Amino acid sequence: MASVLLPPIPPLTVPPHLRIIDVAGAGRNLVLAERQAEGAVVLVDEPFCHIVHQRFRRFTCDNCYNFTSIDGPNLRFPCSETSSSCGVHYCSASCRSLKKSRHSKVCSLTNLVSSSPRKKKKSSDKALETYVNLLLSAVSNPSPLRYLENCLPETPLTPSTPGKSKRLTTYSSAESTLRTLLPCPLPSGSYSRAVSTSHFNAVGLYDEYGEESGFVLSPLMAMVNHSCYPNCGQYVEDGKVKLRALRDLEVGEEIFYSYVSIGGGTTGEERRKDIEGNWGFVSQPHQSPSRSSKKIANMKGEMSFRQLGNVRSLKL
Repeated sequence: MASVLLPPIPPLTVPPHLRIIDVAGAGRNLVLAERQAEGAVVLVDEPFCHIVHQRFRRFTCDNCYNFTSIDGPNLRFPCSETSSSCGVHYCSASCRSLKKSRHSKVCSLTNLVSSSPRKKKKSSDKALETYVNLLLSAVSNPSPLRYLENCLPETPLTPSTPGKSKRLTTYSSAESTLRTLLPCPLPSGSYSRAVSTSHFNAVGLYDEYGEESGFVLSPLMAMVNHSCYPNCGQYVEDGKVKLRALRDLEVGEEIFYSYVSIGGGTTGEERRKDIEGNWGFVSQPHQSPSRSSKKIANMKGEMSFRQLGNVRSLKL
């Protein structure tokens, strides 16, 4: 059988005030090509794909990720597909209209994956459902799936990779399931490789109580490294993942944000364990609350906790 020639990986589009550099052992990073003042929005990235966990779909807009309280009524605009039971909701008619073309491609397939006779699903079933639906979101994107490969680490994931090696089996099972649902023109392994980018690079969505309601994959945001003393705060707003400068930033500085909350009452030891367990590196200890922590706390005063979801680990 003749081998399939894969298309090249589409390059990332980087704003003019930023540039990508390669650092040995740390992959590709983003540094500033222009000075940014404190409070400036340094990066805006549109997610390539996303997943909203099933029980949060009534409260989370599937287009802009705006949310209403889980203790309140559903969002007013449910999916308009005929006989739809996907559970997807929107915060406005315009959001529903903007997402209609893309969602209609996979709406009925989402129903098939999400429906289950079990009253209580096993964690492995939930994980498979999550990653199949993430792949459905990815293939509904008109951009090439290989764009997600910009997120892949230099070292391929293996069973010894930190952060639950069973996920590799789940990624493979998700691709197999996807192939039973629709035509998949790319060769074997392409879809599991794309979804594996979530292992280190998922940006979490959260409800008002801090519980993960879903996550997005944003390839450009994946270039941004962790720091326990970040110079940027990360948040999700209007369907985009954004970074805001916590202080004045100079030309040549690398931009960072904290992958875990540094202002939510967790201890330094808890944060180090979270980072090492999920991303496989040891962070620098926090001796005392940093200026960055106070800046993030101020940002939380302006935005919801969910918009400032810094934890990128997946609780699966």
